[in-house]
Amino acid sequence: MFRWVLFAIFGGIAFSASAGTPPPNFAVRDVLFARRHALFENRYINRFLQADRDGSGGLSREEAARGMPELAPAFKQIDANQDGEITWAEIQRYRRGAWQARDRAMAARHQRVMRRSGASSVR
Repeated sequence: MFRWVLFAIFGGIAFSASAGTPPPNFAVRDVLFARRHALFENRYINRFLQADRDGSGGLSREEAARGMPELAPAFKQIDANQDGEITWAEIQRYRRGAWQARDRAMAARHQRVMRRSGASSVR
């Protein structure tokens, strides 16, 4: 029997239903997702602030390599104004661009799969 389960970590909600039962309120899911996103964003900001050893408001190449090593390989791409430091705004811009590129790649892959299966295009 088909069953689906939605567990929301924040708020302590656990929902389980058999097929044919109406789905849970997705507004609750969206609120919980936003809370989870805010928690991870706050952790990322804290990591940025801890990595900024000199308190300049930006990370030098050395600070990025020590405090946020995942940024070090893309330091040159993230540093939009090429001043040798990456600010929080530059990191956000880079992450947003990476997410958009990922979404475009996923959409293109989906379109290829749909074409191969002979299904009509989904917009």
